[in-house]
Amino acid sequence: MWLLLSAFANADDFGLTIAPQVAIDLRDDRPGEDQVEMYTWMRMWAAGQDRDLRWFLEARALHLILVGDDTESIIGPAVGETGVEAPIGPTYLRAGLLIERWGRLDLLPVADLLNGRDLRVGPQVPAELARLPAPMARLQLPTDWGAVEVVWLPVPATGRTSPLGTDWSLVRQGMLEGLIDDVSTYEGDALTEETLQDTIVGFGELFEQLNPWTRWSLSEALGVAGLPPATGIGSDIAGRVEFGQGRFDGAVFGGLIRSRLVAPTLNETLVVYIQEERLPTISEQEAVLEELSQPADVIAPKAAVAGAEIGGLIGPIGVRAEGVWRSSVIVTQPWLQATERPQLSTGVGVDYARGSWLFVVESSWTHLFDPPEALLLQAADQLQIAGGIQGSVLRDRMSVRLGGLFDLTFREFSVQPAVTYRLSDAVELSGGFTVIESPEQAPRTFQEAATFQGGPLGYTEDNDYVQFGVKWIR
Repeated sequence: MWLLLSAFANADDFGLTIAPQVAIDLRDDRPGEDQVEMYTWMRMWAAGQDRDLRWFLEARALHLILVGDDTESIIGPAVGETGVEAPIGPTYLRAGLLIERWGRLDLLPVADLLNGRDLRVGPQVPAELARLPAPMARLQLPTDWGAVEVVWLPVPATGRTSPLGTDWSLVRQGMLEGLIDDVSTYEGDALTEETLQDTIVGFGELFEQLNPWTRWSLSEALGVAGLPPATGIGSDIAGRVEFGQGRFDGAVFGGLIRSRLVAPTLNETLVVYIQEERLPTISEQEAVLEELSQPADVIAPKAAVAGAEIGGLIGPIGVRAEGVWRSSVIVTQPWLQATERPQLSTGVGVDYARGSWLFVVESSWTHLFDPPEALLLQAADQLQIAGGIQGSVLRDRMSVRLGGLFDLTFREFSVQPAVTYRLSDAVELSGGFTVIESPEQAPRTFQEAATFQGGPLGYTEDNDYVQFGVKWIR
């Protein structure tokens, strides 16, 4: 601790931000929904130089309060981007917990593969905290025409999700409790029906007694379960070659990279009883007990990756494009099943700046090779378009933003207007709202969620909210 405080005290560059935000859902769409969500994002960083060696430290934390049928409060500290960088002969080494970005797209990136994403609270994560640092080392060799670099990740990088019990979870508030209540009423053999029903009821009561911290920790553990402690031959390794010519520059890259998210899958044997709404017979119970030793599994594929990116200027207009082929990605299916398939993703974008205003439009297309017949929250071919307008007024004290995401495959869209006002050099106020629309109603029960026909936006279609925030900057 003293070493950490000493580092901050002797830093050449030091910063601190504290950003409380309140999101209010104006509609009571479903039982158990959190009507008010309060976030406090905290970030502290420092950097310094000792001869040719540059060091940097960052600490992060999220304090979360959820107010609905009950009030839950959780705080989660984390290490931010932390490491060192220095020249080694003709090369340049950067190592530690790093954020390394590939690709050129900002709104719909397809080549940004190295770092996991913070998906715990949906689009409310600040942009500067959306990427999660991962243990890695990057060795770069500059050349006259660009650069060649190798990236090594000794342990798997992961995203952060909340699979259980929030407005942005896969299994949302009340779904698991409702499923347990339903299963406890299923009929079975007369000799064992009552005993099985009582056991299921007891499990439900035990789950309901878990405190918010335990539920949050369980949810985060599910989000990274199944990732092996990869070292040596199991590490992620990738290479990238950058090049530049005139007003355009680009890169080609490839490697072996594990999925940054895992897909929890229910045991198929157990799913049958939920689908058929019955308890196992006496002859089936021995097999069920064996399956209960591992009721769920996870898929976290490691894939060969190859891709390219390019960007530049055509007159006053910026143009960008990127594409990635992966030999294996997670493909989610109904009833919390999942498999793996090859995937091709491409994206293009244009931007135009005039004065203090910036206009951006991007699109992406994703294609699954040999897709299974039934998919959940995915499509064999998915096309999305995103756009944004941002500018400043009142002598740059006020910033106005309008962003939108349109999923043409599922006919869903989200719109997010926002305004920020710099009250002083240290204090910034913000406000805005988010509207999500889909032809499909967001699921309310586990059974509806397990067979949902819409896309990711439609799954959270009932999460419209108004947001207010304050940001203190040191």
